Amino acid sequence: MITELAQTKVINRVEAKRPSRVVAYRRNSEPKLRTEKHPSVGIFIQGLYNRSFIRIISPEDRPKRTLNVKKLESLSIPNFAIAAKNGVRGESLSSRKNRKHLKQMKKCGITTIIDLRDKYKSQSFPEMCKKNGLKYYNIPIDSSSVQDKDVIKNLPLLFKLIDDGRFYLACAQGLHRTDIALSLNYVFNPKATEPPILKGHIRGNEVKFDDIARRLNSVRKNLTSDNIKQLGWGEDFQEQFLKRKKELLEFNKKLNISS
Repeated sequence: MITELAQTKVINRVEAKRPSRVVAYRRNSEPKLRTEKHPSVGIFIQGLYNRSFIRIISPEDRPKRTLNVKKLESLSIPNFAIAAKNGVRGESLSSRKNRKHLKQMKKCGITTIIDLRDKYKSQSFPEMCKKNGLKYYNIPIDSSSVQDKDVIKNLPLLFKLIDDGRFYLACAQGLHRTDIALSLNYVFNPKATEPPILKGHIRGNEVKFDDIARRLNSVRKNLTSDNIKQLGWGEDFQEQFLKRKKELLEFNKKLNISS
């Protein structure tokens, strides 16, 4: 475990060096610090040494346990990837082949399952999540069939769960709906800091943005002034909407070209 002294030093270093990654570990009882660039602005990872868990350090928050990403990756869940902030994404764990992973979720630091499917009505999977100490939320999202008013109604909850971290975000394949949910979070959540890496909308060397743009535009069209205020936006909302939507597309185009 990392000492309180080490945590204090990490926090101070983070405040002085944004947006760097600060990795702290112990050797001969003395904490050592190493800084590296990290893709998530404002997120700082502490660990990994002698099999210790990864921990997130933020200047605004007290230190808290986060995810054992290496262990989660070793489970080989289809389409698994790191998502916004301190969370991950992938294929739904409700299938017979994936249910076995539920026992490992809590051990790896996951506390919340976010299910984006709109036609999944079985109560067995929510019960399985509960038995394994996980909170389950069904927040239906897709490109067009879920009504905008229902998507908008659920945005504050979705954004809170993502902001809180330690989530597993999933749809049937962990690709298309999951991309859309993370895109909604980046464009409409003022606390989001970086565009998500799209997984289900890449074809060859192209980013197929039509489905995402359709949902983003339809949600924007149906947002009321009260909705906008509830989400935490001010008078610059329209400007930020256009800016973030453009950034989302350009970021993934550049990422796809460079890869």
